[in-house]
Amino acid sequence: TDAAGIRFRFEGWWDESGRRISGDARTTLRPKDHVTVVQRYVTQFFVRVERPVDPVSGWFDRGTRISVRIEEVIDFNNGTRLRFVRWDGPGNVVGGSVEIVVDSPISAQAVYIRQHLLRVAALDGELSLWIDEGSRVSYREVVGRTVVDFGNGTRLSARGFDVGGQPVESVEVRG
Repeated sequence: TDAAGIRFRFEGWWDESGRRISGDARTTLRPKDHVTVVQRYVTQFFVRVERPVDPVSGWFDRGTRISVRIEEVIDFNNGTRLRFVRWDGPGNVVGGSVEIVVDSPISAQAVYIRQHLLRVAALDGELSLWIDEGSRVSYREVVGRTVVDFGNGTRLSARGFDVGGQPVESVEVRG
């Protein structure tokens, strides 16, 4: 039944010697002698693989091998990207792809997290790093050191990120 993600595709009519008579389900047979005729069907399963680019969806014969490419990073070139986190489904990610053997209905998903490029003008230069959306980062975690000692009795101390002209110790990264 299609509802359960399983269906049977007609493959053809075969005689007892294993010879295919016809692939048309509406074939009219006019035997001149006793003959055994068998209908053959192929089991098909519905497969749905969700991923940000080029999803896979459709009916596949039992035993079919499907290779699904998994991009580690999908960069939108606008300071936003998706980073692959995990595979939810049958098979394992090896070398950037998953091979699935179709032996049942399959629903799988490549799970990504959105990241944003954070550029920070720090005490000793500019830093650029990718931060997961929804995470909170502190200035100390990002920059590492917050004090530069010049060795002459003077030092420079950074208090945090400059957000709207105010120093902020941490920021939440949002889309």
